[in-house]
Amino acid sequence: MVAAHAACASIAGAYVGALYVGQRGGTGAGGAGRDDSRVIISRAVRVTFVCALAWVPTAALTHASAYATRDGARVGLARALGLVPPMGAAKACVVGWAFAFALVFGSFIDDVLRGRAMRKLARVLRVGKDLREFRDLCHAPLCEEFCFRACMAPLMALSGSSARTTPLFFGAAHAHHYFDMRARGISRAVAAHAVAVQFTYTTLFGAFAMFVFLYTESLAAATVAHQWCNLIGAPSTFTFRGSPKDVCVTICHFLGVALVAYASYVVCSDESHALSRRLPTASHWLA
Repeated sequence: MVAAHAACASIAGAYVGALYVGQRGGTGAGGAGRDDSRVIISRAVRVTFVCALAWVPTAALTHASAYATRDGARVGLARALGLVPPMGAAKACVVGWAFAFALVFGSFIDDVLRGRAMRKLARVLRVGKDLREFRDLCHAPLCEEFCFRACMAPLMALSGSSARTTPLFFGAAHAHHYFDMRARGISRAVAAHAVAVQFTYTTLFGAFAMFVFLYTESLAAATVAHQWCNLIGAPSTFTFRGSPKDVCVTICHFLGVALVAYASYVVCSDESHALSRRLPTASHWLA
């Protein structure tokens, strides 16, 4: 268990470190910003390198060649990392997107009511032209899901610990934005508050993404869910007072989250679909 936690911490640390190692001048006023094309490219290269190595601890600690699910089905490393989901990649992606659509349903309705929906959806068309869109909608979701879900979930499951602890690594990994904000001249108090808020919602999102990964056993499904959430964004309207639009959007927020919570409860409580049956476990000679 200690080795698994240490491996997860190492993966998270390497991921964050890749954003800054070799970067001169920081991302503040004295250096290029995070949206500068040179920063985006250099960070993407370093993070990709981390991803290329992140699966090694998973393979080493889980003995993936002897990987087995609790119902006795033996699987390999590709299955453990969510590369060959049993329900099929296409179906898994649809399921992942459906969960994500429900989660940010309120934000989507907000965009529709305020005429922003088409502008946001048009961002997808700019992925091949704008490095920022490529980072936010392609590279970052894939790399984060691979490192923080696909590589960490098997480690925690086989160590006897709960995969539900991995979102904490995901939330903590976003604390690096504190240094970016300080470099831009933002006060310590404001930066700390912003990072605390970000830690909270990224940890909650990490829990959601882990649920999607464990349910679908698919890296692609978790990535699609992450991409959709990045595209639509966090809630910007949340009030039961004001215009009918604001109230409607707030109700939709609750409906979406309630639907995800109910689906999670059903999945976790129904033995035929329980996540515990999908979690891999060590074979008898590794136990």
